Amino acid sequence: MDRRLAPSAQGFHVPRTPSPLGERRSTKEPSKEPPPYSLQDELEIRYQTYARRLHWLRIIISTFILVVSAAVIGCTADSLKEYHHTSAPPSWYLPLWPTDIDIRPTQVLLGCGVFVLVLNAIYIAAAFVPRPTLPSKLRLLNITATLTSFIGLVCSLFAIVFTTSVNAYLSQDGSATGTIQSWTCKWQAMGDVVPADFPTMCKESWAAEGLIIILIVTKAFAVLATGVGWWLELKIGRGKGGQEKNSSKLESA
Repeated sequence: MDRRLAPSAQGFHVPRTPSPLGERRSTKEPSKEPPPYSLQDELEIRYQTYARRLHWLRIIISTFILVVSAAVIGCTADSLKEYHHTSAPPSWYLPLWPTDIDIRPTQVLLGCGVFVLVLNAIYIAAAFVPRPTLPSKLRLLNITATLTSFIGLVCSLFAIVFTTSVNAYLSQDGSATGTIQSWTCKWQAMGDVVPADFPTMCKESWAAEGLIIILIVTKAFAVLATGVGWWLELKIGRGKGGQEKNSSKLESA
């Protein structure tokens, strides 16, 4: 075999003969799909994480308010029960209670406790209602939280203002009457002659007022959380709108 016919066997480089048709160029167009991860995606994930944390925070706040309102109901209901159990008709010579005692403050505190408890039970039930998407669930919870938090805050403010106003008016009036709280607490300084249930009723009345103040503070935090919820819904909605606009532009291009 002639070695001159096989130069590549001797280590020489054989140049490639160009094709007469020229090099084949790729006709594939660049992809028009959006990048798999962008700054907008990162912001949306961050806002969704905040929304989930806010969701559990509002459940914790609502559960705490539920427990406090139940305690208000327990204190005021027991005071009213003892009052009706120990009150006597005017024909008795030594009644424990004045004939014209004002029990409206205790009734208002009881009504406020029941009302706030029902409102927060509604929110907790709505928080566990399944929804197809996070924005729709956030919208449902924002609407429910707005109604329950604002109405509960107004109710609690009315209850504490009404109770303190009636107690202050009757204490300045100088009459022998009063409320369940003022009348039972008057007997504290009388030593052994105080009726058996009066010290407990006095403490329960003060506890109910203190719990209403706690409800007001907690409801204020609930209102603040509601504002954060609407802000997150706006941010998530803008992110969804921006993605839909970008995708429509890419489809039309």
